Amino acid sequence: MQRLNTLIFLLIVVAIIATLHLAGFEFQFYWRLYWYDRIVHTLSGFWVTFVTLQFTKKYTQADTFKIASVGLAAILIIGILWEFFEYGIGATSLSDLHFVSNSIGDLICDIAGGIIAIVMSIIIFRREQLWNNKKLS
Repeated sequence: MQRLNTLIFLLIVVAIIATLHLAGFEFQFYWRLYWYDRIVHTLSGFWVTFVTLQFTKKYTQADTFKIASVGLAAILIIGILWEFFEYGIGATSLSDLHFVSNSIGDLICDIAGGIIAIVMSIIIFRREQLWNNKKLS
């Protein structure tokens, strides 16, 4: 039941991200609202890290610190790759005065979302551990 709830939660979050992303282009929120991109990056950072943590927890016997480290590494790698992607498709330009600050801000938001996912996952993992211990008793 817990895995089904987690899956539903992740599907809802990715649907919200997709809706925000599409609305950002359709209504030009990315260009009109400077903070809009930050919200999308924070939610995306949360989603990527949360998925990574769930898979790492399920398929390894690593401790909490190692699982959290994998989650942060994943969002850093994907965040950096996303910035290269934006540059590659022409969404940003090196000649843009705000290129560096925008990219750094995006990565900070990715990491902030990742930290939220780590805290939430630790709470969930501990709750599952307590639940499993009660069932064994």
